[in-house]
Amino acid sequence: MIDLTVTKNFSYQNNIQSISDLSSDHNPVIIEFDLDIIPIILNKRKVTTFSVRNCNKKVWQRSRDPVSKNSHNIAQARFRSAIMDFNQTSYSNEIEQLNIYDGSLWRRTKRLKTKRFNIPQLKNLNCNLPAHTNLEKAEILANHFETQFTPNDIRDPNTENAVINSIAKFNSNSSPNKF
Repeated sequence: MIDLTVTKNFSYQNNIQSISDLSSDHNPVIIEFDLDIIPIILNKRKVTTFSVRNCNKKVWQRSRDPVSKNSHNIAQARFRSAIMDFNQTSYSNEIEQLNIYDGSLWRRTKRLKTKRFNIPQLKNLNCNLPAHTNLEKAEILANHFETQFTPNDIRDPNTENAVINSIAKFNSNSSPNKF
């Protein structure tokens, strides 16, 4: 029996139920965690490629011999293929166990089809705290758009004088229209 539960970034499936049958000032809560974890390597004695790879890597790092580098590369390739085979077989077993009767097929399909977007919080530039109220959010957006869409100051007195002088020179050199 646990009196207090605090979780943060807990990646396991959980089920939370509040029991309102008791006559007390607060409701007890039942939290069930699904801890069915598929380990990366089930039996370390079957897959010993990682230890061979690590030994070859240590030998190569000490000696820097091309032959030991070659043996390390071969062990690394075997390790990668063993991990890929393990992942593929575990994924295949998981896919084979899906069916339409318990809803696992539809849950998997929904999880694969939904697009997840990570939208960051609006933060105030002055104090770097997140905005909580609609007024704070509107103020942050208004300040952002105000800084983004201000017209550039393109006035330069030298450029303006040069343009005025060239227009005046053009007008004085052009001949008047004779009708």
